[in-house]
Amino acid sequence: MPRKKITPALDGTKLPLGPVTVGFRLQDETSRRLLMEQAARLKISEHSLARDYVMEMIYDHGEREALRETVSLLHREIGELRKDLVVVAEALLTSAGKVKDGDAREWVGENLRSE
Repeated sequence: MPRKKITPALDGTKLPLGPVTVGFRLQDETSRRLLMEQAARLKISEHSLARDYVMEMIYDHGEREALRETVSLLHREIGELRKDLVVVAEALLTSAGKVKDGDAREWVGENLRSE
């Protein structure tokens, strides 16, 4: 009988090196449906997709959280840029002398303000 390879675990104990079976149940219908729909779109089995998701999270190394933080920061910065654009547009329209203050504000309100 061949001996199994042994690898050290994080706590220093020895673990057998080889395939490990991991199983779990999706308890709610929505999760099951979403997994099945996504797997069908990708033309793979639900089991393969679930395995891929688990492996992705194991090796993520905080990339998802970093991406979320970056998107949040960009969202805030875009909001600030929009505010700056409103001020610049009003100033340019009125300083050109061809548009009255009220008309410039109205144009900016119709075309640039998101509130």
